[in-house]
Amino acid sequence: MAVPNSQYANELIAGTFEECSGMVYDQVYRTTPLLDWLKRNQDVVGGGRLVTTKLLYAGGGRAKGFTTGSSFDLAQSDQFSRAMFPWVNYGVPVLVYDQDVMKNSGDAQIIDLAKEHMAEAKLDLADALASDLLAAAYTDQSTSALPSLLIACDATSTIGGIAYDAFPGSNFEWVARLTSSGTFSIGMLETAYNNCGLGKGGVYPTDLFGAQNMVESYKNLAGDYAKVDISGKGGTDVDLGFERVYFRGKSFWLEPYLSSGVTLMLNKDLVKLVAHRRNARRFITEVKPVSRTPGATEHTFWGMFSFRLKRRASLAMLTGITAVT
Repeated sequence: MAVPNSQYANELIAGTFEECSGMVYDQVYRTTPLLDWLKRNQDVVGGGRLVTTKLLYAGGGRAKGFTTGSSFDLAQSDQFSRAMFPWVNYGVPVLVYDQDVMKNSGDAQIIDLAKEHMAEAKLDLADALASDLLAAAYTDQSTSALPSLLIACDATSTIGGIAYDAFPGSNFEWVARLTSSGTFSIGMLETAYNNCGLGKGGVYPTDLFGAQNMVESYKNLAGDYAKVDISGKGGTDVDLGFERVYFRGKSFWLEPYLSSGVTLMLNKDLVKLVAHRRNARRFITEVKPVSRTPGATEHTFWGMFSFRLKRRASLAMLTGITAVT
């Protein structure tokens, strides 16, 4: 005999969505290595029209040795600029029909129905975030998509309102690092890696992300390789099942959203996904009836995000690379 549904079935679904919005949030970020990496290095901001990042691009030239009675030049000499990134809303609607709720038997099945909807919402949100962050094209003033990391490494693009060729040769370089073609080699990785750090404060990439053919090519070149114990305690590191190898002790992740022939080099202290404080640990949930659709209710998971890039010259991209088999 079927178990009757509660008279508060719709409230039960809304409550389940609200209660589990934090779980959906975590699962979205665990979908790909890049999203998981950004979640672990996330910045949280409480508001503001834009997310700004102060860039120190040159010294003031006022330091000097002095003796008693000497004076300093106190004239203002600010050597700062600011990159500005817009807030972007990401959300997914979930339509729940009363007919589907009525066909279920008992509150437990209704909760299961809600969880099935959440699983689909999780995949949609992860796809939207990862696709935009690794998009091949991006308009800097867009308010409907996060900046692409591929474009941030492109040597001809404007990011955060600052042109690609700003501050060349200065202490802070906004110029991107890009290798456009060639046959994959360890030497190619080393060149790109060194260009991100030498002469620029030694700020090297902390993680590499490659398309499947790039990671497989690196394995073929490296031959037999051993797992690096990055914990330093002889234990096994938990990596959520994501496949990775190591280059100079840095994780080289297999990122499924990268196009064939592409490798990214990023620094966790310089590339940040910014979440608004309201949705820093869970998605915001809203519910409303659907106009002119009998028995339909729209539940929405959404959040507001931005981006923060502090040093473009410390990033790199290899693109259009031919794999070695």
